[in-house]
Amino acid sequence: MVFNKKGVSAVVANVLIILLVVVGVALIWAAVRPAIEDATEDIDSGCLTVSVEPVSCSANSGAGFAVLRRNVGASDVDVTGLRVIHTKNDGTSTTDDIDGSLEELGSVTWTPVSIGSQIVIAAGDSVNVAALIGADKKVCQVTSSPVTCTD
Repeated sequence: MVFNKKGVSAVVANVLIILLVVVGVALIWAAVRPAIEDATEDIDSGCLTVSVEPVSCSANSGAGFAVLRRNVGASDVDVTGLRVIHTKNDGTSTTDDIDGSLEELGSVTWTPVSIGSQIVIAAGDSVNVAALIGADKKVCQVTSSPVTCTD
C-alpha cells in the first residue's frame, strides 16, 4: 500500500518561522516604542552637554553673594539663565532664577534679596546651581556639588 503523504517542505517551514519572528518583533516594538518616546521626551540634549557650578559663596557682605560659572561644554547650547538653589543651615531651601545668557567660561554673581536688615546668606549655608536653557527656560539637573558659604 502506498500512501500519498504530502507535507510542508523545509524551505516553506523556514520562511514561515522567519515571518513569525518578524511579526513578533514588530509587535514588541509597537508596544515598547511609545514608552521609550515618553521617557526621552523630557530629556533635552542641551542639558546633557552644559555644565554650570557654584565657585564660591560669601556671607560677609550685606546679604551675601555667590559666584556661579559655566564650564566648557557644547557652545551651541543657549543658556538663558541660572537657577540658584540656596540651602540654609536648618535644611530649608529656596530657589532664585537669574535671567540672562551665560557664555562658556562666563561667570555671574548672585546676590539674594535681603529682607530688611536680615542677612539672607549665613555662614554654613550652601549654594548650588542648575542651567536654564532655551526660550522656555527648561531647568536642567544640578550637575555639581554645592558650595558651603563662609564668612
